[in-house]
Amino acid sequence: MNILFYTDPHICLSSITECELVFDEIIELVEKYKISKVISLGDNFDTTKPSAAELNCLAKFLKKLNNKEVILLAATSHESETNILSSVDVYGILSDTITIVKEYHDAGKLYCGHFIINESKANKGSLSGTKSKKELQNYKFVVLGHGHNFEIIKPNVCQLGSCRYISFGEDENIKKRVGIVTDYGEDKERWGFIELKTPYPIVNIEVSNTVPTNLPKSALQSTNSVKTDDVTVDTTDPKSSISQAQTSQNSAQIQALCEKLDKLTPLTKVRIIFKDYVLWRSFLPFYQKYKEKFIIFKDKKDFIIEDKIVAQGKSDTQTVVESLKKYLIANKVEQKIQDILLKELK
Repeated sequence: MNILFYTDPHICLSSITECELVFDEIIELVEKYKISKVISLGDNFDTTKPSAAELNCLAKFLKKLNNKEVILLAATSHESETNILSSVDVYGILSDTITIVKEYHDAGKLYCGHFIINESKANKGSLSGTKSKKELQNYKFVVLGHGHNFEIIKPNVCQLGSCRYISFGEDENIKKRVGIVTDYGEDKERWGFIELKTPYPIVNIEVSNTVPTNLPKSALQSTNSVKTDDVTVDTTDPKSSISQAQTSQNSAQIQALCEKLDKLTPLTKVRIIFKDYVLWRSFLPFYQKYKEKFIIFKDKKDFIIEDKIVAQGKSDTQTVVESLKKYLIANKVEQKIQDILLKELK
């Protein structure tokens, strides 16, 4: 018997197209490796009450498996309304080939569950561990869902990792995989992992006030402005204490960032981490352009406003909003774009 394992697609309305691509690739692997059993390690859905479109996405995948044996783990994290009821129960009711379980055991050979093991690197915060590998030492193989990064924990545990990138906290350098075991339970049994080609890539780009050493000469500007299709942004603020050299440096940084973004496929999930307020402010006129280009585009403001401003009784967020309003008005940015940018701060 050959078995395929996958986990954590987190089907949601915004990801249905990507999930369908990933599921179709899994179907191809099922056919190629003559898989007779498919085990889902949980979190097929991102909510306990999936919509009709989300339910249909998983239903189409299960139908394409053509009555092969399927084990669906009903994860407590996203799919279970109670200890008994879950959003995947309906599939077990409608098909004799689909079994719904909370965890899967096969004698002393195989254990499948949906949790972070204590010894995992991901054992922290909301992904705290629930069992130790000592508790599972009697199994030959342990395959777990819930943790989104692939990880082998010797001697017998695998955190398989999500079959697509779900959040920006995941390591973009760790490829998404499915697990496969051929000739399960026989002398020639073999285990392996196959990297998936269809998940949309994810990228975190950190922008600080240090000029990159690999910045091409063409990215350096002698002017103090950055021009978009409709807006010219003056990066020289007469009220700012930033030096002329710093202003030129900021312009170079923003141009280098835009050049990097232009090279990425529109299917990339992008998050920019700004370490400097002035750089974040200088990028704002470009924000809508890239939000429209990429399937997901977000920014993270990892900087602190000057203490003397905060000391006046205003929070960091309030100060940023007020500064942004003044900046957009001064540069005559269209009201529609102003509304979009200000909404991102709420």
